[in-house]
Amino acid sequence: MDIPKDLGDGLNLRQATKNDTDALVKMQIHAFANPDTGELEEYLGGWTRDMLRGKHPTFQPQDFLVVEDTKTH
Repeated sequence: MDIPKDLGDGLNLRQATKNDTDALVKMQIHAFANPDTGELEEYLGGWTRDMLRGKHPTFQPQDFLVVEDTKTH
């Protein structure tokens, strides 16, 4: 698959960059919140932040794929 890829309707699939860190951290802690209590999974935020900072031995920021709405970013 070629990346970036235009998905149509203003959506673009692309590799993440360090600039996506805050948005990806927010998405991770909310997406995996406890379904019973709504408690956010804060540890995932730290783990995600470390991966995007290049602190993981086998993971780089571009290993995340992001679908961006080019109309709203």
